[in-house]
Amino acid sequence: MLQSLRLADDVEALAIDAAGARLWVGTASSAAAYDAVSGVPVSALDLGASPDLRDLDLDPSGEAWVALAGGVRGYAGDASLLLAAKVESPLHVAGDGHGGAWVATTKDVLQLSPAGQVTVSVSPFGGQGCWDERPDGARLGAA
Repeated sequence: MLQSLRLADDVEALAIDAAGARLWVGTASSAAAYDAVSGVPVSALDLGASPDLRDLDLDPSGEAWVALAGGVRGYAGDASLLLAAKVESPLHVAGDGHGGAWVATTKDVLQLSPAGQVTVSVSPFGGQGCWDERPDGARLGAA
């Protein structure tokens, strides 16, 4: 069983796959999977130049999701890029298992479709009385 890993940068996020075989480690500049027993690197995501990783998640379908300073990206199990969506100030991301993701920003919680479109925007911090409004203006609930 893996006892420790030595990394050059501070860890920002951790995730383990459903089988418990791969430990994903996110630092400000990288996201990589390690064999959970030996600690050998087995995969890495291409995050682009100066990514500033903020969060990392694995969804039940095996997709990896990362929140970066400039947006959110989704990657297939083979580390190929599936989706790159511009999102302002993402802090956390959670894959929904259906090709989309939920994203927490400094002001909102958003649902991204598999095409990268915002399908739900929840603004619990706005104080405007609406806790859930879709981009088309339809209100799903009121405070």
